[in-house]
Amino acid sequence: MKYYNFENLYIPCKPNNHIHLSKWSIDFLKKLTVQQSTQSSSRLFISRKKTSKRYIENEKDVFKLLKKFGFERVFLDDMSFDSQASLFSNATHIVATHGASLANLVFCKPNTKVIELYNPYHFHCLYWSLSNSLNLDYYYLINSSNDKVHDKSSSLMVDLSKLKNIISHASQ
Repeated sequence: MKYYNFENLYIPCKPNNHIHLSKWSIDFLKKLTVQQSTQSSSRLFISRKKTSKRYIENEKDVFKLLKKFGFERVFLDDMSFDSQASLFSNATHIVATHGASLANLVFCKPNTKVIELYNPYHFHCLYWSLSNSLNLDYYYLINSSNDKVHDKSSSLMVDLSKLKNIISHASQ
């Protein structure tokens, strides 16, 4: 049997469902990207209308509802990384389908309200875990889908009454 002694040992590991970000890494990201902004606080609806995966089938009706609560629709694929970071840092509420755009949650201030929308075939706790690490107020809604393909890239049909209830609760 062999034994090894190391002064330092670095063991890489693959990411898993239980994300942990150190405070210094988040502070470092914010310092590099988020400048003091004169932009006012906002309620954001992150649209995936320009993609063929996990888009919202009834987005027009969803946005009509969200607009009543003061939300604006944004398309992150049209924005630079710095602009996305600034946008999320000034948000008070964020509604988005599950996807990589929610990695921008690292730029949010504590107590930002996050509502993550899922299709019925894929639920992943990544952004819930990230939200907990950042002291964000996290909600989720599992929706239906009319897609014949039943996987994580399926589109979703948002239940407007359930979304309204969550937003009403999150806005208190």
